[in-house]
Parts: sequence; C-alpha cells; structure tokens
Amino acid sequence: MKQLTIRFYLHTATFSKKRKDYRLYFRVTYDRKSWESSTDHKLKKSEWDKNNQVCKSNDLVNQEIAWIKNRLYEIKLQLQYSQKPISALSIKDIFTGGSEQVSLLLFLEKHLEALKISPDHTEGTVRNWGVKAAKIRSFLAEKKLRNITVNEIDLKFLQKFDEWLSTQVGEKSKKSFERGYINDVHKKLRALLYKAVEDEIILNNPYQKFKMKSDNREQKIRYLTSEELEKIYFSELDGNLKLQKVRDIFVFSAMTGLRYSDVSSLKVSQVKYDEENNMYYIEKEQVKTKSQVIIPLLKWGEEIYKKYKDSDSAEITGRLLPIYSNEKVNDYLKLVALHAGVDKHLTHHMARHTCGTMLISNGVPIEQVAEILGHKKLTTTRIYAKITKHSLTSTAKKMNNILDKIERGKRTF
Repeated sequence: MKQLTIRFYLHTATFSKKRKDYRLYFRVTYDRKSWESSTDHKLKKSEWDKNNQVCKSNDLVNQEIAWIKNRLYEIKLQLQYSQKPISALSIKDIFTGGSEQVSLLLFLEKHLEALKISPDHTEGTVRNWGVKAAKIRSFLAEKKLRNITVNEIDLKFLQKFDEWLSTQVGEKSKKSFERGYINDVHKKLRALLYKAVEDEIILNNPYQKFKMKSDNREQKIRYLTSEELEKIYFSELDGNLKLQKVRDIFVFSAMTGLRYSDVSSLKVSQVKYDEENNMYYIEKEQVKTKSQVIIPLLKWGEEIYKKYKDSDSAEITGRLLPIYSNEKVNDYLKLVALHAGVDKHLTHHMARHTCGTMLISNGVPIEQVAEILGHKKLTTTRIYAKITKHSLTSTAKKMNNILDKIERGKRTF
C-alpha cells in the first residue's frame, strides 16, 4: 500500500537575519508526488529538534504539528473508505478547503483563444487544434461529461476516450478514424493537460500512465514525379495570373522543401547570394520547428525568386511570394493540375514531399535531405527513401561497373 509521509522542517529560504529564525514548513508526499505548506510559527535552529521534528521549547507548536499530522492521515482514510482516488493533490484539496475546480471545456476554450492571438502559432496549427478540440467536445457531450473538471481526468477517462474515438467515423471519408489520427487527438489533449500542470491546476498529467496504441500502417507519401512537376512549371494555365502565382508558390516549395507556413512568410531579405559558388540560398528559421535552415536555390527556384523579388507586393510586404491562405492555395492547385494535365489531387504539402523524393532519387545523402527539410529525426526523412528505389539502384549500378572492371582486370577494390 502506498504510504503517506509528512515531514516538518525549517525552510532555509525564510531565514530572518534580524530575528535569526526560520518559518516552520511541512511537506506532504504520496505516491512520489509532493506539496508543501507553511505554518504561522517561526523558530530558531536551537529551538528545533530536526530528528524528532518537534519544538524543544513550545508545546503549542507541538500540538499544532500533531493536529496537522492527524488531520492529513484522517483525510487519507476518508478518501480510502469512500473509494475515491487518493493522490497528493486530492489530500491537499481537502486539507486546504478545496482548490480551484477548472472546467475542462472552459480550459480548452481559453487555450484555443490564446493560440489564435499568439504570434508563435500558425493559422494551420490553430485550425488543427480546432478540429481536434471538436472531437473532445463531442465525446464530453455524448458521455454527458460537459461539467467534468481538469482535476477529474484520470486513466479511466483516457481509456474511455480512446475507445470512443476508435468507434467514430469521419464526416467526409465515412471511414473509421485511423490510429494515427486518434493518436493526434490524444496528443492535443495531452498537451492541454501538460498546460494544466504548468498552471498548477493538477500535479501530474494522467497521460503518464496511458500508452497510445502503435500506428502500424505504412505512411503514404503523395508526391509528383519530375515529369509531372515539369508539366506544371511550364504550363501556361490559359494565361490566368492567379493560377500562375499559385503554381509558382507550389514549384518554389518543391525546389526548397519549405512548408506552407515557411514559404508564405519568406522574406526577400532571407534569400542570400553566395558569390564563391555563384548561387542563391535561403537562410531562415522554420516556423514550426524553430530550427535554422540553409537551403540552396535550385534553378527553377532561382527563376521564381528573380520573378518576384522586385514586385510591388514584395516591396510593400517584404515577403517574396504572393500571400494566399493555405485553403485558397489548395483550391487553386486543383485547377492548376487540371490545366497542366496532371491527374493527381494536388495540395501544397505535396510540394514538400516532391522535394524530398526528388533529392533522394538523385543521390543526395539522407542526412543532407533531413537538413534541407528541417527534420529533427532521420526516421522522418527515411519515409522518402522507402518510396523510391532510385538511390538503391543507382548505387547497385555503380557497384556493377566496379565489378565489371575487376573482371576485366582493370582495377581492384
């Protein structure tokens, strides 16, 4: 059985140079979680018996120490016999007369509002949170848990939430939620509860005891072949200037691997010129990861840079490319694909995938591809390597050439 421990001590940070005394504190620990509180008493070191945790000279202090101990043990027994969860926080709540009971729904809404006005979060991040928050609201409504507080979220709640998510069907797809999506919803709630820990609403995050199920599906990457990208880049698009601008945004991303948030915020000043190597490159901090990247501009990317760097829009906003919302870009890209004769459902994020597959297909080392795409883990970049055998076959051809030369006696390893 888990033990409740109570320790009284003189808090060194409260030392008074004038009176030469310390305030008496006590620390309560249960299941490796602790909280501490002060008493009204101030004692000198000579008045305190550290080993026995009693005052040598004042029985009133000792009576209060005994009362605090008895009260805390009584609370533990009260929770135990009423079959309520026992934790350091629940003991503290009762001892102090109850803590702030924050509604989960209200806490969620406040968090969403904070995201909207935060300069550190993109429109896409806010939208993603909104979609996942809708699932949390639906669960609370269906299970009649609208009034549940953050303090009441426990392992059983998370397990029921997981079971509920696995029974849900997407509005558009009409298919059951995939495990990857379910885990994404969990990650949002987990982040919210970590915020509650930071705000000292709860002592620990119940997700520490909840293990998300593995997503064993092989991740699918949607990208364009070099031939399809060429069709799009050289398409006249019936002279439609808006479609041409969206096309240029897409191709520029395919040349650089930039996410929508990065390409839409790219400033003209972040494109530099390397005189020694006679080429342009981008140097900027990525919006999502906050990591600094240096990306050399390939030929088509350089052509697009030169096309827009002196435009009226660039002079006014300081940003290189025209500004559209991600939704608008994706809507227009459907028309771009149609005009260019590319039979694929085009989205802006496909440009990033196209960049990754193109680089690996042309023998760029995976570590350099990870650097360009701003991946923190190589496992993320390896997804691109799985979908193209070009780099492997290219290596195999080189080895075959070496073996042929060995057979002809022209060289050795």
